Amino acid sequence: MGKNLCAPPSSPVGKAVRYIYSQYARPLSVDEVAKASGITSSALCRAFKCGFQSLSNFNRQFQKVKGMSPTNYISGLQQ
Repeated sequence: MGKNLCAPPSSPVGKAVRYIYSQYARPLSVDEVAKASGITSSALCRAFKCGFQSLSNFNRQFQKVKGMSPTNYISGLQQ
């Protein structure tokens, strides 16, 4: 994972990010990710919302860190 893209691995957000990356090939619910992270769904939503003001902001930051769009990144993982 790229630098500045996630929280410390032991934090709930870090656990959520690792879980999402490990399960990228299947649909996930917020409740499932929250449970795997050890926090409530509402806390997970707040934590992720704080990190990025909008989807376009997330996409710009992802592009800076990974050098490609999230869509292209996922496409490359699925090949």
